[in-house]
Amino acid sequence: MNLRKVSADYSIAEQIHEHHLPDLAGDGYTDVVCNRPDHEDPEQPAFADLSAAAERHGLNFHHIPIDASGIDSLHEEKLSVVLAAAQGKVLAFCKSGMRSLMLYQRVGKS
Repeated sequence: MNLRKVSADYSIAEQIHEHHLPDLAGDGYTDVVCNRPDHEDPEQPAFADLSAAAERHGLNFHHIPIDASGIDSLHEEKLSVVLAAAQGKVLAFCKSGMRSLMLYQRVGKS
């Protein structure tokens, strides 16, 4: 997993998998945001499977999928809520991490 720190409490990554979750929890992450729509790629794990695994590791798992239509105000609002409620670090991921970065920048963070 290639984590890229964007701020003290927000990082981005490419697609994560269940085996990454214990390390995230151990590193102080409390929330994980999936910015991929389910079935974007036939090889990606389903949101429900990752969500259940995250819960087993004490992580809050959020689905804010961004498809080809791009980022809108609803995406921004949902991420703002996650960031405001997070009790630790937040990791957001998509295929490459770029949608997660662009969304974070749109909610006024840098």
